[in-house]
Amino acid sequence: MSWWSNAAAALLILIVGTAYAQTEMAVQDTLTIHILEETVTVMHKVWAADEPQHLHLIPGDVIGITVRAGTGEPLDYHVVEGGIVIAASPEDAYVSYELDGVVQRVGTVWQWDFLYPRTTIFVFEHDIDTIYANGQPVALTDTNKVRCHGCQMNIQYTKDEPVRAHTIQWANYTFNILVRSHDTIQEISFHQPTRSIELDVDGGSFLTVQMPQRLLGGPYEVILNDAKVWFHQKSNDTHTEINVLPDEAGTITIVGTTAIPEFGHVFLATVLATVLFIILHKTHTNRNRTRLSGNYKAGILFYS
Repeated sequence: MSWWSNAAAALLILIVGTAYAQTEMAVQDTLTIHILEETVTVMHKVWAADEPQHLHLIPGDVIGITVRAGTGEPLDYHVVEGGIVIAASPEDAYVSYELDGVVQRVGTVWQWDFLYPRTTIFVFEHDIDTIYANGQPVALTDTNKVRCHGCQMNIQYTKDEPVRAHTIQWANYTFNILVRSHDTIQEISFHQPTRSIELDVDGGSFLTVQMPQRLLGGPYEVILNDAKVWFHQKSNDTHTEINVLPDEAGTITIVGTTAIPEFGHVFLATVLATVLFIILHKTHTNRNRTRLSGNYKAGILFYS
């Protein structure tokens, strides 16, 4: 390459660098992140601007940056440390890319320590109905979206959990309880006097218990060993689902407010009610007989 070619290339780099240095921070309209297992797709919508704009990208290994206008036409951009500089455009810019390696699988739970100072919309797979955000359960809506303001959030979720059926026998009744978890639950026990259900867990896996409200009714609380833990509850007219993420091995206790009565108590109450009815009926009959007998002796007989 000639001296003139080298000088021309250096001058071009200087001009381009100077142009991109005179930038302002990009004003974002929306930031949407789609999560599919380990695949994360990011979409920034950036407002139109008369000057180049500096857009910070989500930290991680960025793959396949695409910058387009609303009409679909590509827009010029320049990669800088931690982000890109978008050329001035009279149209809003749409910046999309994938992130590699940000979602990590720990056991049966997928998690991501997310940090970006911008309101963010997360979109999850449709077979995921509950995530944990900073250790607290969040129920997903029909759109499977979660909005985070800020945003600093530890995201945890799981998928493809096996479902197992357990049977509770109480008096003459049989109740089916469904457990959805990667954890293998060996046995579930029902304690009528304390209005509770107990099961042992290994910890570290999401746990969802579906139970009939006739067996155990709410409001509920969930205890892991001796400490109350956060849980998510979803109910219909007959059943309730309790979702929890135990962080250690031990015993999960679901405590309700009402429970199906013990058979012996029902039988005893029925017997007492029957005896009371007989006593009251006999007393009432005796009183009528006494009244009629007295009236008859007085020569006057009343019928009632």
